[in-house]
Amino acid sequence: MDYSSNDFQIPDSQQIVQLKELRICQKQYLEELKRKEKEEQEAYREDLKGIMSDFDPDKYKSGQDQKELVHNPMFKNILMGSKWMMEEPKDLDNYLLIPCPKGVRVSITRQEEKLSEVFSRDGHKLMDLMLNIPKNTQIDGILCKKNKTIYILDVLWYDDNDMRVSETSFRRYWIRSKFYERRLGVIDQNSGYKMSFIESYDFTRPDQINYCFQKFPIFEGVDLDGFLFYHKDLLYEKGENNRVLWLFPYMVDEVFAMFRVHKDYSLYKPINYTNYLEYIEKFNEKQKKKQKMKNKRKSKETTETKVDYQSSNLYSFDDIKDPKKRNADFEKFCQFDDDWFKAGPSNNKRQQDFSQDEMFSYGRPENRRKNKIQQLFDERERAWRIYFDS
Repeated sequence: MDYSSNDFQIPDSQQIVQLKELRICQKQYLEELKRKEKEEQEAYREDLKGIMSDFDPDKYKSGQDQKELVHNPMFKNILMGSKWMMEEPKDLDNYLLIPCPKGVRVSITRQEEKLSEVFSRDGHKLMDLMLNIPKNTQIDGILCKKNKTIYILDVLWYDDNDMRVSETSFRRYWIRSKFYERRLGVIDQNSGYKMSFIESYDFTRPDQINYCFQKFPIFEGVDLDGFLFYHKDLLYEKGENNRVLWLFPYMVDEVFAMFRVHKDYSLYKPINYTNYLEYIEKFNEKQKKKQKMKNKRKSKETTETKVDYQSSNLYSFDDIKDPKKRNADFEKFCQFDDDWFKAGPSNNKRQQDFSQDEMFSYGRPENRRKNKIQQLFDERERAWRIYFDS
């Protein structure tokens, strides 16, 4: 298009408003992306306090920790969570008891690569390990940095087989047999990490349950965090599940009438602990306040990023019919977005494609405004078409 020709039409007031709204929407969209990325990094650091500091990259190569936060949304919130056990289930015989060590809940995934990737629940990559698990396998486990062990809790995929559609009893049987059959507990020579399988106990066998509750300590080199109660017929579903229950060791005596834990677990009680119902209530209130503060901070940041374009002094459409005033507004508009054009990917190419005559014409005062306006339309239309198509 010949920008210097008389056929060029200056946009009317409606097109000016549309351009203005597009510029504001683009600015808000970029600020929103930055805000979400910042929130994810802060939440990750708060959720994993101290875990990264104990990893020594000088000791191993394949197990070195990620110095930069590597986030993969495919592995975010894919693990199955638990809820508090408020009372003893009526169908207790349909549950399995699984003791859990203190650590970080992770998913261990091996795709087509040789190394297995360890992701947190938020989808942040913690490390790479050389583990003896087959390709296309994903395991639900607990990472304990204290004794460099990943405890196998459940399995989602195994050797390209979807195990989530199977019941808990079958998944546990399958991963237990494969653990000893394929020797999944082999130590990674580079990092020193290994995998271990957590045995489960059936409530149809009270002697097994008593053995688990009375055993102290249950794990070597790491403390017990609590007990999970898995329903045998449960399919693997991400998120909290009503048939996956949780209790701390010192709460067992209050919930169950016929079972007692080892007396040393009473030392794990908090200082102001009275009973498990009051503790759970306070814990839930604390979590609600924490979530409320987090949402309040989000809304505050969102409000600060909003642009009140109606009160903006960049444009005044009261005298839009006045050609001089309208031209002045266009100059302000083009001057305001001049930095955006300089940073644009097509700016260098646009300058290279100009001939000497075109550059001379582009530099004329009477043509500079027309060229910038047309470029603004073309660049904005191209950018927003890509954005909405994605």
